[in-house]
Amino acid sequence: GDDGTVSKDLLDEAITLLFAGQDTSAATLSWTLHLLSLNPEKRLRLEEEVRSVLQTGNVDDAVGKTVTKSMISQMPYLDAVIKESMRLYPVAPFIVRKLTTDVTIPAESGKKKDKATSLPASTFACIWIYSLHRNPKLWDRPDEFLPERWIDSEL
Repeated sequence: GDDGTVSKDLLDEAITLLFAGQDTSAATLSWTLHLLSLNPEKRLRLEEEVRSVLQTGNVDDAVGKTVTKSMISQMPYLDAVIKESMRLYPVAPFIVRKLTTDVTIPAESGKKKDKATSLPASTFACIWIYSLHRNPKLWDRPDEFLPERWIDSEL
């Protein structure tokens, strides 16, 4: 404000920006490494891709090599591994939004006794991303770590 103080909204926004870039990357990396440790066949496939792009015979030879942006674009399996890790363990498992207008959610098709759900403006709505990413109506084998699903459209 005019008295030299920082508004609470501005402070909250600064804190969000500070931690959003750091904690989310660390969490994604941790979950990705965890999933690779549980799935050695996926880890080996990823190692092969990295070695191929870095043109090295083994992982130890890759230490100290510079990875460029163009190299990353040649690693579709790495991209798939990260996306699958984020699908299973999203850094924001849910989001909350305040509705600005009335919203009507229609009844599920085929269920006659269900009625539409109405949510008035100013209601806080929670979207449970973790559950959405594991919904069997949307994902084949939703609880399995399948990076291939991001490459093979059949999955």
